[in-house]
Amino acid sequence: LSIPCALVVVGDGPGRAELERMKSELGLTNAHFTGWMKELSTKLNGINLTVHPSRREGISNSVLESLAANIPVLASDTPEMRELMSSDELLFAPNSAVELSNKIKAALQDATKMRQLCFQRSLTYRFDWESRIVQIIVD
Repeated sequence: LSIPCALVVVGDGPGRAELERMKSELGLTNAHFTGWMKELSTKLNGINLTVHPSRREGISNSVLESLAANIPVLASDTPEMRELMSSDELLFAPNSAVELSNKIKAALQDATKMRQLCFQRSLTYRFDWESRIVQIIVD
């Protein structure tokens, strides 16, 4: 990948030690582990892409927060994420490192397209009091 990038892994879990070992073995200096973060939304500045690789988690707050902040998201193709993202371009097979790698490269190479796709998805989940009040009055 010829695009300069850094990896920030947010959260904790049973795979963290293995990921940190791999970072060390590969000599990666641009990979960082934050651990669990209570207020993720305050740390999203400067993030260009959120990747949600969970095979089991339902609809993730980190995905919703990224969409709300207009940060493109790639998510594993689970039933919950398919419902939320509803675009094959934003989903990857949970056990396919090759597909994930290809999707990350494509997302970073065409960031404008990814932002547009994710922005459209985020509109579905934004709550607007003014529109809701008009809807209640009309109904």
